[in-house]
Amino acid sequence: MNILLVEDDELIAPWLADELRTQNFTVDLEMDGEAGWQRLDKVGYDLVLLDVGLPKLDGISLCRRLRLRNDRTPVLLLTAHEPNTSQTMTADAGADGYMTKPFDLPKLLDRIQTLLESKRSAAHPLYPIAWQN
Repeated sequence: MNILLVEDDELIAPWLADELRTQNFTVDLEMDGEAGWQRLDKVGYDLVLLDVGLPKLDGISLCRRLRLRNDRTPVLLLTAHEPNTSQTMTADAGADGYMTKPFDLPKLLDRIQTLLESKRSAAHPLYPIAWQN
């Protein structure tokens, strides 16, 4: 599974990318929103982990751009905002969810797996068999 991590925190970003790689994810890391947008324009991803407070292009605007071009790639926002504010931002941006910082790595990994599983389910819906006489 291919993940784009867009995070500008110089301590969190490389640590999280390495942790995701130990879970057998392929991870591309960008440190600002504009670079993340350019990467999304060139490469297809299974999931985007997106910090809200990014330089050059904030995470909310990046997610909105993604949705405006009908890209349904799952997006999980990473934010330092309070949960009520985060829920509103998530809905407004069209993101699939959020995690507040600091986050618990096992919970983040569970959320990632859930989003990836729901993406796989949506890509392969089950249809009832139509029997003909």
